[in-house]
Amino acid sequence: MVGTVHSFESTPAFAEFRVSLPLCGVQGLEVALVADSEFAQRLAIATTGADPEQIDSELVADGIGEFLNVYLGNVVAKLSVDGHPMVLGTPDYEASFGDGWTIELAVDFGQAALVLSLF
Repeated sequence: MVGTVHSFESTPAFAEFRVSLPLCGVQGLEVALVADSEFAQRLAIATTGADPEQIDSELVADGIGEFLNVYLGNVVAKLSVDGHPMVLGTPDYEASFGDGWTIELAVDFGQAALVLSLF
């Protein structure tokens, strides 16, 4: 569920993990998922199928990257079919942010947000 949307001012304090993926087309958009370790670990377990005992920070970052890759891959496919061709870039596992928007996510565990930036 999507919560409050506001102009990006600074990286959220809870952003222990921050992974971004660029969408390149007529206009570029970078989509980042920032999360605390509780949310990030649960997402990594869900996306990788790993046992909680196997989770380390590299596997957590990979899980977030895989989630973004699958989710945004579907977005790119839909946009392309609708006449807005885009190309999905590669994940950045230490994303930094500029102008854009922060979208808080309503999650059951931990904290997470999307950060959208135009380039």
